[in-house]
Amino acid sequence: MARKASRRRWNKQLSQARREFAPAFKSSWPYTLLGLTVGILLVLSEQGLHHVDEKQSFSLGVLPLIVGHVGTGFIVSAIAVFFYEWGAHIKKALELSDRLSESLRELGPIARATGEAALREGLSTLLDEDSSSRHHHLAKMASDIQEIVRSIWTLENEGIWIKDKYIIYLSDLLAITRQNAGCLQNLAKEGPHDLDVPSAELTDKLLVAQMDSLEEGDRYDVFTNLESWRFGRLPAFSERTRVAVRERGVHVRRIINLLFHVHDLRPDEVQQILSSQMSSAHNSEEKFQVKVLGAEDLANSDSSELKKYARSSHFGIFSHREERLRISLTSLELSKISMTTTSRDLDLSARLFNEAWNVAKPLTEELVDSIVMKMNQDQPL
Repeated sequence: MARKASRRRWNKQLSQARREFAPAFKSSWPYTLLGLTVGILLVLSEQGLHHVDEKQSFSLGVLPLIVGHVGTGFIVSAIAVFFYEWGAHIKKALELSDRLSESLRELGPIARATGEAALREGLSTLLDEDSSSRHHHLAKMASDIQEIVRSIWTLENEGIWIKDKYIIYLSDLLAITRQNAGCLQNLAKEGPHDLDVPSAELTDKLLVAQMDSLEEGDRYDVFTNLESWRFGRLPAFSERTRVAVRERGVHVRRIINLLFHVHDLRPDEVQQILSSQMSSAHNSEEKFQVKVLGAEDLANSDSSELKKYARSSHFGIFSHREERLRISLTSLELSKISMTTTSRDLDLSARLFNEAWNVAKPLTEELVDSIVMKMNQDQPL
């Protein structure tokens, strides 16, 4: 540790010396140049005096030697003056640098406290809301953002050796959050808007948000598949859908698309999923209806569009008064979502759904048994 500190100190001094060379030269060059000039002239004079001494009949004695030594002294002194001036510049700069570093260390806690206060006030101003329900969630969001910033600062300054890679990882997660926020922000604009959701649990929460926004007389039409309901997926959305139908009079039509087939589904899984769907629709006074679309049903349709798109269709249309929103789940893991309010896309999806609804069969116990039997016999669904 001491060796690293010494190396850093040495590198700092070397860097400072390079920066101070020009200022030192600028302030000392007249004296240095004068000393070098006089010294060189005296050294050259020594050679001339030696030559005269050899040619003349009289001797100059030690005079040439004295002149040469004086000349050398001028040269050495000139160089010394320059290096003294350079060293003084470096020393002064290093002292100032150390004092500044110490001041910054002392100001660090103040700066952090001021920064946290500014962040808190800024978030409070941006996310302030009088509505009690929204205010609670916006306040929590502001608090979460503060904690994220504080955690990243702590990781950067006190974290373990792999902290740099963790900061990159957190940066990527925040980029996904920013992208998803931008998608939701731009939903009113034309075109599909794509979200990357880290887990099926968060997809469940997103669908719950849509369902909880529906009111009496609103409608939810969905073209789903068996895979979406495996392993107890979307539990909160299932419950909130039942509540929306029972307590707020929301109308739900659900088509289970057997053409969107997952090959590793076991017959007992299919029976459990279909029975659960049938149970959800039970005693709903026709406000919650479930049908099944299979290969035989598709063959009975006259719609070329349905025959073209049915095998890949997986979307839901939330209709709130005059407004509509389509959500498409574009991966089996429910981690990729496409959302749109564009009329053209919604009209096509609504048309596909209605054409499928017209030929699909209502889900009954007999139909469930028939589907399971076909699976056991490896027959197409």
